[in-house]
Formats: sequence, C-alpha cells, structure tokens
Amino acid sequence: MPSSDTITTWNTFTAKTLIKSADVNNNFDVFRGHLLPVDASAAAAADNAYDLGSSTYRWRNIHAVGGSGNVPSWQAYTISSASFSTATTSADIELYSSPAKGMIQGIVFCNGSNWTATGMTNITVSLGIAGELERYAAATSINTSTVNEPFSIMEMTDFTATTSIRVSVVGTGANLDQLTASTMEIHVLRGALA
Repeated sequence: MPSSDTITTWNTFTAKTLIKSADVNNNFDVFRGHLLPVDASAAAAADNAYDLGSSTYRWRNIHAVGGSGNVPSWQAYTISSASFSTATTSADIELYSSPAKGMIQGIVFCNGSNWTATGMTNITVSLGIAGELERYAAATSINTSTVNEPFSIMEMTDFTATTSIRVSVVGTGANLDQLTASTMEIHVLRGALA
C-alpha cells in the first residue's frame, strides 16, 4: 500500500508491447492507497450494489459537491438584506429548489449582527414555501440580538415535484428598502428519500 497521499506516477501501456508485472502492480496499488483515482465518466456497474468503505475500514473525510442528495447533509446559504430591498414591509425569495422526495430535517438561523432599519421596531425571518412561509421555521426576530436559532423537523417537501424553499423577511414600522446592509446564514439539514 503506498505511503504517500499523492499519485506520483501512473503507468500507461501501449498495445502489442511487453509490460512489466511490477508496473501493473504499481497501478493496482494506487487503488488501495490514500487516493482513489476516478475517471470523469466512471459509473457503477449496477445500481445500489457497491459500498465505499466498510464498518471497520471507513473513509475519514468526503469532499464532494452535488451527489444524489439522498444522504442528509448540512447546506449553508447566505442571504443579504439587499435581496429583500422593496418598498413593502415583507418579501420572500427562493433559498433553494428541493427535488421530489426532498427532506428537511433541521434548520439553524445564524445572524452575525443585528438587522436594523430606521423606524423599524421588529424584523423577523422565517422559512417555508409559497403560501406557507413559516412551514419549516417560524418567524424569528433578528433585530434585537444575534441569533443562533435551531429548528428540528422531519418533513418531506413534496413526493412528486420540485419545491421552492423560500425565506421570508418581515419588517414592522418601515419598509424593507430601509434595511442597513446585513447578511445572515441559514443552515439546512437536507436529504431525499431513495
């Protein structure tokens, strides 16, 4: 098994030429080493038939983007007060599009600083869908103190269709276009049924 965590060489063979068994063995050694080379077009030979690691030989970290989304994982989204700048007291935007069979298992609102606006007495944020803007996370005040507010839920967004997951901001006493520049993170534990 290679001790280095980088692939330094990969032996390439030419048709109708002799190859050394040591070179073949070196190529196969890489597959049990620290890195697993994957061709860009690689695919499993059968559906739902292979494991990555085992209960006794686990992978330490997985760094990936995308995937099937079946395994729940935390996704972080940053929203800006500028996204809600409108001459009304409430507005909502799409946070992400949930696939069919999408699941939401947890939400955490985190604002690093208070959202403020001249004349505004309260500012709340909530998470839901069109017509039910507080379906997944109830209105939470974000102007009086910094918030690290967790919501624990277990709900499927829709079994057959994609769903627009929306974040809503509501101000009391002034329109949202009076908000000072602010951001907040919304962390969503999301996955999907297989």
